[in-house]
Amino acid sequence: TSYISEIEKNMMKYDNVFEALLYLDKKVLSKDYKPCYFFVSNAIRMQLGNRTNRFLVFIEYRMKKLWKKLLVRHIKTKKLNKKLINSSALSSYLIHNFTLINVLIANKTSKKDIKILIKSMKSKVLQDLDFKIA
Repeated sequence: TSYISEIEKNMMKYDNVFEALLYLDKKVLSKDYKPCYFFVSNAIRMQLGNRTNRFLVFIEYRMKKLWKKLLVRHIKTKKLNKKLINSSALSSYLIHNFTLINVLIANKTSKKDIKILIKSMKSKVLQDLDFKIA
């Protein structure tokens, strides 16, 4: 939960989703980054006990809520048409991609390949938010 609290504190500084993603990129691609236990555990949560599984679902709910809050702020700031953007699906997409990134880092995937994944993730978010002006 301390990781989630840190992310909430740092990400909510931004009005723009892409600024928040840039912050996370720098964090994830830093030399001293250790894979987050939440994301690594989330990837295998069906193999874990019921109590751990419930805790991971709760943390995922908090993360999804955080991303939705940031997306809503982004939509409002950029004057986008919120009816055309599925912020719930987009927040789930971001959580699942960060899960994948952390699993890849835990498995010693190259920084180059991680950067490619992050770039494609940003492109998808941009595509979902682009041309949706109110």
